[in-house]
Amino acid sequence: METIDQSECSCSRGFDFDRIMNKIEEYKVDAVINYSFVNCPCMENKTQKINDMLTEKGIPSMNMATDYIDIYENAEMYMDKIQAFLKK
Repeated sequence: METIDQSECSCSRGFDFDRIMNKIEEYKVDAVINYSFVNCPCMENKTQKINDMLTEKGIPSMNMATDYIDIYENAEMYMDKIQAFLKK
């Protein structure tokens, strides 16, 4: 088996916030939902940083982290959270 260094993983790579903002403008995005899996602290940290930067820019954003099964087993709860966020 091949080992993958954490720096090679897409969840640990940095992100280009200017590119994100350009896409938000290009697609006329009104709000952003950041999704990550709870078993990946690196990805949770990255999406939290993106969420914080979006909030600073006045773009409504929400972080949502679940595991692989929970999102399916509790789909109604997650849909309620998303709908409440989008109604703001």
